[in-house]
Amino acid sequence: MGSIEILAVILAVLVLLKLVLWLINPKYLLRVAEAMMKNISLMTVFFVAIIVVVGYYILQRFSIVEIGALLLFSTMLIGVGLLPLYPTILKAMRPLIAKRFAMVQSLWLAFLIWGVIAIMVLYAVLR
Repeated sequence: MGSIEILAVILAVLVLLKLVLWLINPKYLLRVAEAMMKNISLMTVFFVAIIVVVGYYILQRFSIVEIGALLLFSTMLIGVGLLPLYPTILKAMRPLIAKRFAMVQSLWLAFLIWGVIAIMVLYAVLR
């Protein structure tokens, strides 16, 4: 089994585990999420490390254009999952959007990552 297959199996196992937990004991899953998010800085470092490692293996096998297409697909899956929560999400976002500096300060890393990916995709397609 290669690195991409290992990553796919990790995703499949985590998704199925999360689905089972949502069905059996959603309160436990919420407690785990709350415990993980008590230290946002640590979780940010953890997620960035995972992004770097997974990104390294994915970029070895796929072009940035293929990755961009897969990210579009993933984003649509996440969007469908979040649709029922949009009223709550929008309500939570209003104070953040009202102060642009606070929004940029809070979301700068995500803006940077998505911006770099978008520029890489456009460069690869248009060169």
